[in-house]
Amino acid sequence: DCSTMCPFYEITCNLCSKQYVGESSRSLNERLSEHPRFATNPTTGSYKEEAMAVHYSKEHLGISPDLSFRLLGTESNTVLRKVYEALFIYSQGPELNDKEECKELERFLVKGNI
Repeated sequence: DCSTMCPFYEITCNLCSKQYVGESSRSLNERLSEHPRFATNPTTGSYKEEAMAVHYSKEHLGISPDLSFRLLGTESNTVLRKVYEALFIYSQGPELNDKEECKELERFLVKGNI
């Protein structure tokens, strides 16, 4: 269901099988619609830091995005959702994550937001 809120998810680039794990407090549809846009326009200034923009600008520039998505779960608690995301990143080692997600989780934990 694309209206699912607070997802953590996996994206696979079907051109090279590299993966990305992410999370959002927004709907699955809203967040997942952004990744193909970043891949389609990887040199747009505001997208340059996004994982799919970085990947497509380095490896598939000028090629239409071919991405598949998998819902890993949902969690309304922000800290827990980020914990799940970090666990998937550490256990699966997706090549397209820059591990900043784990640093962000550390900031939440240090602030005591659990």
